[in-house]
Amino acid sequence: MPRKVLISFLGAGRYETSRYYHEDVQKAGPFLRYVQEATARAFCKDWNEQGTIIVFTTEKARETHWNDNPISNENEGLQCRLKALIQEEGFKGMSYKNVMIPDGLNEEGIWAIFETVFRELQKGDEVIFDITHAFRSIPMLGLVLLNYGELLKDIKTERLCYGAFEARDTQLNTTPIVDLTSFVELQKWTGASRKMIHSGDTKELALLLRDTANKYDHLDKEVLLRFAGQLTNFSEAIATCRGRELSENISFEELQELIEIQGSQGLPQLVPLLELIKKELQPFKSASLKNGLAAVKWCLDHNMIQQGYTFLQETIKSLVIEQFDQKLVNEYKYRELVNQVLAGVKEEYLKENAKDKGVEWEFVAHAIRLKDQYVINTSLSPWQKGNNQLVTIYRQLSKLRNDINHCGTNEDGQNFMEMHKQLYSLYRQVKELRLDDLFVL
Repeated sequence: MPRKVLISFLGAGRYETSRYYHEDVQKAGPFLRYVQEATARAFCKDWNEQGTIIVFTTEKARETHWNDNPISNENEGLQCRLKALIQEEGFKGMSYKNVMIPDGLNEEGIWAIFETVFRELQKGDEVIFDITHAFRSIPMLGLVLLNYGELLKDIKTERLCYGAFEARDTQLNTTPIVDLTSFVELQKWTGASRKMIHSGDTKELALLLRDTANKYDHLDKEVLLRFAGQLTNFSEAIATCRGRELSENISFEELQELIEIQGSQGLPQLVPLLELIKKELQPFKSASLKNGLAAVKWCLDHNMIQQGYTFLQETIKSLVIEQFDQKLVNEYKYRELVNQVLAGVKEEYLKENAKDKGVEWEFVAHAIRLKDQYVINTSLSPWQKGNNQLVTIYRQLSKLRNDINHCGTNEDGQNFMEMHKQLYSLYRQVKELRLDDLFVL
């Protein structure tokens, strides 16, 4: 069982009693001086042996409010209150401790506080972080620390909260405990969106969608899970060069629709991020082989160079076959013959290979006619005349894919920048050939 931890800070100022509540003022608790006790009563019941409360104080705060003090707390400090609390039903077995921190009046002190709090966290902790009396920079420090802890100690942020005493009802003397957890979640969404935009990986976004589906009752769980599933399928299709998945099985129209739904489902803070995701996916269309070219651009933008070369060369073959008969696009023998045509294999060998594979010559002739439309008949450079642009591009793609597949161990192996540069150049050349719009008579 993971440990459950309430982290809080105790100041040295004057604290008055109030009845604290979370969301429903009708459920306001008893008059309490310390928000730490109110927070524990609101969120920590039934923690038992798995629960602990850690209160960080400066030396002055310890003397003023942690210990019994006749002036500041009528000889009933927070330590005394917590000792009594853990004797009550639902809180029995819980522990508490006080940890000293410096004043944090300079950068060195702030980092000392950060290190002290981080040291108290254990792997897998489920954390409630109370920032009510956090001194100066500590609330901002808390947001950073929670993200830091999630990465390095696999903690889980259950709640970030604040006892808004300045917003209390002075007549009833009731004070709301405000839930600020959405700010922690927004940081997670920002990080996951950044990862998708910079590296093309949507896994973290999909995980957040699944967590959100299970967390908020007012959201459509089925829609969120469908959205997560589509994003996962897309990311995996790109990472593993699943051209059929991109062109046949992923509904990009549905994906765009699901993004629109999320923006109107009560998550307004996510709308700008969702718009970024929508923009990233805009080039992809459902049931289209052109998604192969969109995938190449995606790979260029996200430094997925090996996948980019594969998508570009295989998409060229698919577009050639599609113009003869789309049903044959995924037939290996047809793809192999197109590969031979575009590699410049002589016609006599093509006839023999087509016969051996049981492929009608009409198909091979179609591929040859399409290829021949890219012969350079006029050029400013005489040495280019008679060259075939499509064959030249295709051969270069084969050479560079071979370089990648052999880990650059060839004598003329290229470095990353050169591989990226050449992929971009070949992609631009293929786009200019307009293979996807050409009709062969």
